[in-house]
Amino acid sequence: MFQLPEWTFEFHGHRCPFMPIGFRMGTLAMEKLGVKKSLDHQMHVFSEMGV
Repeated sequence: MFQLPEWTFEFHGHRCPFMPIGFRMGTLAMEKLGVKKSLDHQMHVFSEMGV
């Protein structure tokens, strides 16, 4: 089971149903691309939810 870190809601600024989906999409994309973590903020993800 995927556990959503509590800090993600604070980082996002509010609780909404789309933030966990976007976080999970980014996590899966990083796994597929073999990316560990962007420490210098050179990587950005823009996810389209269709809403």
